[in-house]
Amino acid sequence: MSNERIVLEVDGNTAKAWRNSPPDFKLQVEKEINFQLKRRLKEVQLAEFKKTVDQVRDEASKNGLTEEILNQILNEEEEDYI
Repeated sequence: MSNERIVLEVDGNTAKAWRNSPPDFKLQVEKEINFQLKRRLKEVQLAEFKKTVDQVRDEASKNGLTEEILNQILNEEEEDYI
């Protein structure tokens, strides 16, 4: 996968220290940041997915669809394929 440039805001001292850092240090920090960003973004995506599932479940329940009815429907469809 190719790399893309993003911009992160930091204080002036950190920016100056970064500009003066050796390339091997920068590469290591970039790898660490990439790993942490991926992990955090997956957490956010999972939380959003769970929130959506909860909203769908609540709406289905309000419309009278219970887990028992859903299982009955799924079992009927499964029997149609056998």
